[in-house]
Amino acid sequence: MNQIQRENDGMKASNMKRAIASGLVATAVCIAAGVAGAQERGNIKFPPELKWKLMPLVTFNYPEYHDGTPEQKKLLEPIWKENIESTPLNFNRNDGSRLGSFILYQTHEDRENKYIFTMFNAAKSKCEDPPNGPFVQKGYVPPMYSICPMRVIVEEKSTGRRKQKDFPNYCHLFIDDKNTPLAQNHTEFAFDDKTGSAYFRVVQYGKPAPECDRALHLG
Repeated sequence: MNQIQRENDGMKASNMKRAIASGLVATAVCIAAGVAGAQERGNIKFPPELKWKLMPLVTFNYPEYHDGTPEQKKLLEPIWKENIESTPLNFNRNDGSRLGSFILYQTHEDRENKYIFTMFNAAKSKCEDPPNGPFVQKGYVPPMYSICPMRVIVEEKSTGRRKQKDFPNYCHLFIDDKNTPLAQNHTEFAFDDKTGSAYFRVVQYGKPAPECDRALHLG
């Protein structure tokens, strides 16, 4: 059980139905708030020259677990302020604090824009949790990732103006425990400047999770 599931105990039913596309490629065009993107998901053929980077975790109200640097907090808190402040109260602490918020992100820049790609997960968030056992099917290995919206912020360097759009159904995974090390359980990001496309993939149990492959074409 990962940190987010612990926070969600008692907040979400363990039998929550999930809609995860597996082995299929779906394309949808979304235009809102000035950010356009064509999405692909599931078993994507990634360009071979991509340079993959870890999507780091930054937590709020979850002390001593990837708390993030001041610079990371300054970047992410304004983006997710409303969500962080609406997370349920932590009655175990009895001090008025809230349950933890778990944010993945990466950034990219080109000559004209700065891009921020980020996902928010917490109790009572818009994410769908992984199933929470028991698992009796022989050979079945349960997924550990949640399914969350991906928020994309595009900032014009010349004016500082920002546009943003949420895209549904992205995999959120970052586990850094003794028995489930980060090297084997995380989310990765890459950007292709030639096509203006962002790519996402997940490594789970040390293996690729192709159902989590995503491509977001912004160019």
